[in-house]
Amino acid sequence: MGKCKAFIFGLLFFICSLNCYAGQIAIQVVQHDNVFEDVSESSLTVEDELLTGFYDIGYIVTNSPAVTSTSKGTDEKCFSVGMNEAYNGCADFFVQIKLFYTGEKSELKKVDWSLYSVNTGKKIEANTIKDFVLDENNETDLHIVSLQLISKIKEAINE
Repeated sequence: MGKCKAFIFGLLFFICSLNCYAGQIAIQVVQHDNVFEDVSESSLTVEDELLTGFYDIGYIVTNSPAVTSTSKGTDEKCFSVGMNEAYNGCADFFVQIKLFYTGEKSELKKVDWSLYSVNTGKKIEANTIKDFVLDENNETDLHIVSLQLISKIKEAINE
């Protein structure tokens, strides 16, 4: 009787494990800034908030290292590298987020994001967020911007 119970338990465990699935999303942050040549602490904060936020809502999250860019050509190279990493990592979605900083204090003024299906390579949606006011890029404000991004990207995935 013990072997029968073990077999049934093993079979149930196997069937239940087939129904467990989490979507996987790969994130890449690209910084556009006239002041800093290296990735700023603000960009790393946004990246960290995005990784944590998507993980908290049930996604398996990976990321390409945050990079700086000064041109559209560099953006395209970054995209190719990020999409390739997402494909090799078996991600379902790839998101490239461009953070635009301006002024002497290097304040975040605009965020462009693009969501792609990794399997097809097709763009699902792209949008811009620029209706926010930041007080010197503090963590609370960057958290709010990140939450807006997560919300909009999640809506695009669920459509």
